[in-house]
Amino acid sequence: MKKLDENIIKNTKFIFNPCLEFTMAFTTISKLNELKNLAEDLNYNVPEENLKLYDEMYNAMSRYMRSEIEYFNKICMIGGILAAYSADFEDVENVKSLLDVIDKSDETLFLNYLGGMYINAHESTNHEGWDEVKNDIKKMQEYIEGVKVEDDEIKESVVELFKNPDETKKRISFLFRSFYEKIYIKYEKKVEEICLGGIDKYKKIFLDNPKDFMEKYLLDFFKTEYEDWQYKINFHISLFKELYFWIINMHDYKQKAGWVVLGINTDKIVEKKRQNEQVDNFLKALSDPRRVKIIKLLAKKPHYGYEIASILELTPATVNHHMNFLFDADIIGFNKIDNKVYFTLKKDKVRELLRLTEEILLGDSTIL
Repeated sequence: MKKLDENIIKNTKFIFNPCLEFTMAFTTISKLNELKNLAEDLNYNVPEENLKLYDEMYNAMSRYMRSEIEYFNKICMIGGILAAYSADFEDVENVKSLLDVIDKSDETLFLNYLGGMYINAHESTNHEGWDEVKNDIKKMQEYIEGVKVEDDEIKESVVELFKNPDETKKRISFLFRSFYEKIYIKYEKKVEEICLGGIDKYKKIFLDNPKDFMEKYLLDFFKTEYEDWQYKINFHISLFKELYFWIINMHDYKQKAGWVVLGINTDKIVEKKRQNEQVDNFLKALSDPRRVKIIKLLAKKPHYGYEIASILELTPATVNHHMNFLFDADIIGFNKIDNKVYFTLKKDKVRELLRLTEEILLGDSTIL
């Protein structure tokens, strides 16, 4: 095993975090239309059992809860507050304890999280100055008042929240607790079982090729330097995240392990992207009539390079050039017989790619 892969494995864990899953449940259900719109944009079918669960939970919310959540989500994704507490108080073992921690924490910490989420949502340029004011509610308020944003009405709402810190914290904390006690707790055990199954699935994918996993599933978010892996990551596999990943970016992921929430069905997207790349390479292979002639020739029987060049009246260099495209498409192989390299056509692979090409080009593909 490569040293890089060994370092990645040593510094990577897959752990079920009940507080982060509650965070994702609150975030997803409170903005359920966003998930449905994303799925529609991707031509992705949310599994029927998942969709049923999401709809049940959404419909269980009272009008008051929906109204309050809608109000606060216009300001920022308030589920991010739950994520911040989950990351900074990671020794908390369950959701009930997390909610108790939130209730007992001071208003300054709570508003630091809220203000940080607002700034990131509405003015994403560097705000190092926030660290200098985050321990003082009045200074945080003044900082927000000085930030230039497109929506002044929302900023006024945020300032009003900072003017009434006790009320703000109680309102949002009440939403978190109500969502848990009235809705989420009913499904909590089932959700945990599903997420644990997801961990088993992704552990196998990860161990098969750690570097490839990090590049494809985290879109190369964590860079390798000189084949050296410097990051410590805890993966939480999430039912409610469903697709893609969320970096819980509370620190630099080097001194202390950081959390990454990975959607339980992200592997379907990764697989479909792989198939799309295969089809792209296949179409490139078919885009030149000389390569099509080579394919037809190899479909009859294996040939060696000079033989192909002679039959098709091409130079050996030209044949090698076209062979590179066919190798990229993974539709040819070779056998060495009597010191000659005979090229062979992978007919089953060609049939598979023709089927995938039809599926993707005609819009039957699950994910674009």
